[in-house]
Amino acid sequence: MAHLVSLSWEVSRQVSLRHIPPVVLVAFALGCSSGDMAAPEAAMVKAPKVVVTSLLDDGDGTCTGLKCTLRDAISTASAGTNVTFADNLCPRGATPTTGCKITLSSSQLSISKNLQILGSAGYILAVDGGGVVSPVLAVTSGAVATVRDLTISGSPLSGIVNQGTLTMKNAAVSGNGTANGFGGGIFNGRGGGVTLASSTVSGNMSAFGGGGIYNDNGSVTLSSSRVRGNTSGPGGGIFNLGGTLTVTNSTVSGNTAASSGGGIFNFSGGIVRLTNSAVSGNSAAADGGGLWTEGGSVTLSSSTMTGNTGGSRGGGIFTNGPVTLLRRSCVNNNSIGITVSSAPWSPVNVDIFTFGTVTGLNCGVAQP
Repeated sequence: MAHLVSLSWEVSRQVSLRHIPPVVLVAFALGCSSGDMAAPEAAMVKAPKVVVTSLLDDGDGTCTGLKCTLRDAISTASAGTNVTFADNLCPRGATPTTGCKITLSSSQLSISKNLQILGSAGYILAVDGGGVVSPVLAVTSGAVATVRDLTISGSPLSGIVNQGTLTMKNAAVSGNGTANGFGGGIFNGRGGGVTLASSTVSGNMSAFGGGGIYNDNGSVTLSSSRVRGNTSGPGGGIFNLGGTLTVTNSTVSGNTAASSGGGIFNFSGGIVRLTNSAVSGNSAAADGGGLWTEGGSVTLSSSTMTGNTGGSRGGGIFTNGPVTLLRRSCVNNNSIGITVSSAPWSPVNVDIFTFGTVTGLNCGVAQP
C-alpha cells in the first residue's frame, strides 16, 4: 500500500512539473538548499544607511548612536551608502529660514565615492556655506552622487563644484556667489555631468559667467526644473562653454546679464537643446536677452522665447551660429530697450549675425 501511495505521488509530481516553465524550475533549483527554498528577502540587498542626527558641523570623524554630523556621515560612509537625516532633526514643516540649516564651519563637503544624500520629506533642510565656505559641496572626478530634498546655499563663490556625476532631485541651489568667479550656483567642470530633476537654481550670482550654472565642456540636463532670478556678466542664467545643455519641460526666467545672454550664453562649440521649455523675462545689457550663441548649435523643439529684453541686438536670440526651430517653436514679443516686436522675424526677436543661420518656422511663419 505504501508503495502504491509513493508511486501515485511520483506520477502526480511529474505531471505537475510538465506544466511549470523550465526557467521557473531552474530558479527553484538554484534557490533551494538541503531541500528548502531560500527566503525571498535573502536575495534583496539593501544599501547601507548612515543617519545624520546633528545640525552642527563640529564632528570628530566618527558617527555614533549619540551624534552624527553630515560631514562625518559623508567621510565615514562606505561607497553606495544612503546618507539620511533623522526625522526629528528639525520640526516638521521647518525651513532654512526657521533654523533648519547646517552651517559649515571649516571647509567644503567633498564627495569622492558613490553616495546618496537624501533629505527628509518632513522638513526643508539647507546646507549653507555661511558666506565663507566655497563651494558648499564638491563632487570629485569619478564619483557618482545623488542629492535629494536639500537646499545648497550661502557660498561666496559656487554653491556646487562638480567634476563627477551629480543628480539633484527636488533640490534647490540658491543664494550663492558674489560679484566674482564663474557659476554662482553650480560650476560643472570639464567632463562632469549634472542632472537636475524637479529642482530650482535661483538667486545666485557671478561676475564672469553663469550666475545660475556654468558648464565647462561637460553635460548639464534639466528636467521639470527652473533656473530663475540669477545674475552674471555673460549668461545670467546659464553659461554653456563647449558643453551640452539639454533642457526639457523646464523654464529659464528672470535672469540678468550685465553683458550678453540674459537667459543662456552658448559659446565655443556648445550644444543647446530645448524641448517643451520656456525662456522668458530675461534681460541682457548688450545682445541676446533670451539667448546668445556663437560657434555652437541651438535647437528649439516645442519651445518659446518671449518677454526677453536686449540692450543692443536680439531681444530674443542673437545668433552667430546655427539655430533650428522645430514643432511650432516661437521666438516673439521680445524687446530691445523699450521697443517690443510681435513680428517673429524682426531683428528685435531674432538677430542673425555674420555666420548665423536659422532653420525652420518661427511661430509658424517662414523666414522672409
